Amino acid sequence: MPAEDMKIAGVSLGTSFDAVKASLGQPTSEKRDELTYGGIKFGHSLMQDSRPIVWYITVSNRDAVTARGIAVGDTLKKVMDVYGRPDFIDFNNRWFYGYLRYNSDNIRGIFFEHNGSKVTKIIISDN
Repeated sequence: MPAEDMKIAGVSLGTSFDAVKASLGQPTSEKRDELTYGGIKFGHSLMQDSRPIVWYITVSNRDAVTARGIAVGDTLKKVMDVYGRPDFIDFNNRWFYGYLRYNSDNIRGIFFEHNGSKVTKIIISDN
């Protein structure tokens, strides 16, 4: 997955929480491991690193789109037209595009959760 696909609202994975706040302003909610801006969450896995940097991004409404223009509520047909066939469909039936190391938790890419016809959540992750 190209680096330009691994960002939402101009924030890339690996960005410090301080830089997110400098770019987007005060979050609507702030926890030690998560910054929330409406339907966008920037999360940090405290087990991976003690510095608060973005390890995953979730979008649960139409507050943001992917770099290729996909938003929550868009059809799976639109996802297929824009991204092509999923690289992997997981046990929760989420469509995944990106890098997945077999037999490990090493994942870098975008998940599209859906209800069978429309996107219900977007997750960008690097873990």
